[in-house]
Amino acid sequence: MITARALRVRAGDRTLLGGESSSSSAGVDLDVPTGAVVGIVGPNGSGKSTLLRTLIRAVPLASGEVRVDGEDVSRLRRRDIARRVAFVGQHSDATDPTVTVADEVALGLVQRGPLGRDAADRAVADALIAMGVGEHARSPLVTLSGGERQRVALARAAAQRAPHALLDEPTNHLDIRHRLDTLAMLRRIAPTVVVVLHDLELAARFCDHIVLLDAGAVVASGPPDSVLTPAVLDPVYGVRTTVHREGDTFLFGFDRAEAHLSPTSTPPFERTSP
Repeated sequence: MITARALRVRAGDRTLLGGESSSSSAGVDLDVPTGAVVGIVGPNGSGKSTLLRTLIRAVPLASGEVRVDGEDVSRLRRRDIARRVAFVGQHSDATDPTVTVADEVALGLVQRGPLGRDAADRAVADALIAMGVGEHARSPLVTLSGGERQRVALARAAAQRAPHALLDEPTNHLDIRHRLDTLAMLRRIAPTVVVVLHDLELAARFCDHIVLLDAGAVVASGPPDSVLTPAVLDPVYGVRTTVHREGDTFLFGFDRAEAHLSPTSTPPFERTSP
């Protein structure tokens, strides 16, 4: 279980997380139950990545506390955090042409302690196959596409075998099929997952719980059908939303809210008289 209480992050005079509009005036609170998939959603710049990174002490807190399975993260060594939490960021910085895909995934084994060569090779192969990139094991990482590198990063997290995983927009650079495949396999990466997503339909479909952020504050938190509603989404995104549900599938429609258009603005592509 991951719990966060009264989190605030500041950069100079700016509050990046824990804004005054938070449901808790003392900062951002977060509860991630064991075995759950929790989705973090919100507009660009709302604090989603910042919140995720505070959970592994990658961003310094102005105030607040994070605990993983009851342990105060601020008192843990980096290696101890990595044994408890796997983290996948948005970007791959692969530049070394000698590093293969298998080499990259094997980095996830470091946190598990000593493994025999055969056991390590099996763990790497299993993780690559689970993420659909098994055929690239011997390929230099730099030769892969952005989407393939993203799946390699997820395979590295899966190989880590940590009980928790934090994934920052893991469907970036992926086509529709691989987005669905990746999110369907979240619990192969770790039993408990916190995932940042922009696609609300995917968040509704694959997450047990949704946390909606805006301007560094938690606007709403709860099951998808209570958070992903027009009444909640419209003021946050500045759009008009329609939501249609078919079983476990949510279908969203969006239109620009007229209130957010300047009364003197010209609609795009409209020709004006000379």
